[in-house]
Amino acid sequence: MKRVLSALFCAVMLIASLQPCFLANAKDSALVHWGVSSYKSGKEVTNTTTSYENGEDEEENWNIADFSYIENLDEAKMLVRDALVDREESLRFYMPCTDVEIHDADVRSVYNEARTYSFSNSAKDGEYLYYNSLYSAVWGWREKEADGKAYVLLKYDFNYRSTAEQEEAVNAEIKRILPDLIGETDYETIKNIHDYICKTVTYDKDSEGKPLKEKSLAYSALFGERSVVCTGYCSLFYRLVREAGIDSRIVYCEPVNHNLNMVFIGGKWYYCDCTLGDDEESGEGVIDYSYFMKGKDFSSEDKTKDFVVSATQEPISNYDIAQSKYEFNSSCGGKHLFVDYGYENKPCSELYCKVERCEKCGETRRSFVKSSAHTRAAFAPIEYTCTESGISEFSYCGVCTEVFSKRHITDAAHRIVREITPASIGRDGVIKSHCERCSEEFADEKISAISEVKLSEVNYIYDGRVKAPSVITADSDGNAIPVSQYTVSRSGDMKLPGVYTVTVDFNGNYSGRATLNYTVRMPLVKVKKYTRGKKTIKLRLSKAAGVSGYQIRYSTNKNFRKRVKTVKLKGTVKKLKKLKSKKKYYIKVRAYVTVDGRNYYGDWSRVYKIKTK
Repeated sequence: MKRVLSALFCAVMLIASLQPCFLANAKDSALVHWGVSSYKSGKEVTNTTTSYENGEDEEENWNIADFSYIENLDEAKMLVRDALVDREESLRFYMPCTDVEIHDADVRSVYNEARTYSFSNSAKDGEYLYYNSLYSAVWGWREKEADGKAYVLLKYDFNYRSTAEQEEAVNAEIKRILPDLIGETDYETIKNIHDYICKTVTYDKDSEGKPLKEKSLAYSALFGERSVVCTGYCSLFYRLVREAGIDSRIVYCEPVNHNLNMVFIGGKWYYCDCTLGDDEESGEGVIDYSYFMKGKDFSSEDKTKDFVVSATQEPISNYDIAQSKYEFNSSCGGKHLFVDYGYENKPCSELYCKVERCEKCGETRRSFVKSSAHTRAAFAPIEYTCTESGISEFSYCGVCTEVFSKRHITDAAHRIVREITPASIGRDGVIKSHCERCSEEFADEKISAISEVKLSEVNYIYDGRVKAPSVITADSDGNAIPVSQYTVSRSGDMKLPGVYTVTVDFNGNYSGRATLNYTVRMPLVKVKKYTRGKKTIKLRLSKAAGVSGYQIRYSTNKNFRKRVKTVKLKGTVKKLKKLKSKKKYYIKVRAYVTVDGRNYYGDWSRVYKIKTK
């Protein structure tokens, strides 16, 4: 079988001198008691208790107002349990001194017992906490008198095996996988969990691998290489089974230094060893059921008489162990009559386990339920009337009393129905109103006619950018019509030269359609400067934004009907050559833009008359 290299907690604790809590002793000795436990290679080394003279301890002058107050050590154990679950690194609280002596062992036992089933209130504490929380702990106490009374301050500093972030990841992963592991009965649920662990977790045989504190964690069994020692198998099994609402313990066998689980089902306890059930030697995914749901006939080299409950060293004889392996209750012939039996956890929590029991054979099954577990209850609303106010519905959870909707008062009011005759261009509309409950009619409301629909701009000069004028509306009273009362649609890309259409469709209190146009024109170009030669004319044109080029047309005929020449240019300077001397030429210019192989031309400029030398 697989043997663990070392157990997490071997009880090798050397208790130092015991110190009573009486205030008289504190005044005489003025001592601080500070103990240290550290766990290396899985074993707890010698604990020491050191005494310091007054003034050397950081909490010599502690103020009781700075710390939590408790009445007894049992309350301390609950505080420590919660601190360990939350992975708090430091904890301080005080309690009154009584006739009962406080010993070093008492202070140390607080955090040890806080990790046992006796102080468990969820699946995240108890023996899971025992194996997945502390790696080392420092504890101590100091006496103090205040207001004529004696008190003792208990203090703990913790170093953890797993971090708060790792435990959050474990919680989320368990919440994800557990619903699929819940079976028809408790036995099926236990078997599903056992098989899941055996198939997904491997035994870590490398003694030189990661530290033992990591090999023993449920986190290491769920993430990464998923390789752990027996304590990691037990921790994950314990969490999953208890989250499913089934009782479990972790059992330790000292002769072979090995941990396993036992579960409670059908009024008896049964042993369940996932570590040995993971039969890796026979092949991946092979499960050995020789160690599953066994009673006192547990068949391995382990001797059950040597078993103890790990967290408390409680003898196994305190538990009602079954005589032999679990036998599934088949008295119903597989035809169970399940009825509601109760809830293991709070019904309105995010995740809880619903329990049903067979009326014939007593077999139980659990249903894992998520989120929508509230039981809705409500006080019906009181409807308001035309003359009397009402009250809205008040709804809440009938189990946990969480409020879903609060009450509020609804003022008395008519239930108005409106009939609208829309206004249109040049014609008024009207709204007629009456109460559908009491039939009272109300004064008509006039809807003023549409008197104006226009564009903010109707002429644009092309510059390569989109031109989209806004729509301006008004009624016959001079008020702008809300934009919610009409929609606007436009044609084309609204950028190239041309004529564009804007359509305005009225709705709501208005009806009708208006069609509006606007124009995008090429920029007008002119001759800024010219220079005459004997047979040449040099032209400099004005520059236009966004155009592709320019055209120059010239002729000796002022009507451009004959002897006409046209030239194109990219820039704004052009020299006309091979002209006749002492001849008058008529010249005009324009710009153009080319888009997708098509030319768009602007208007011609005025005609310039220039005579050569």
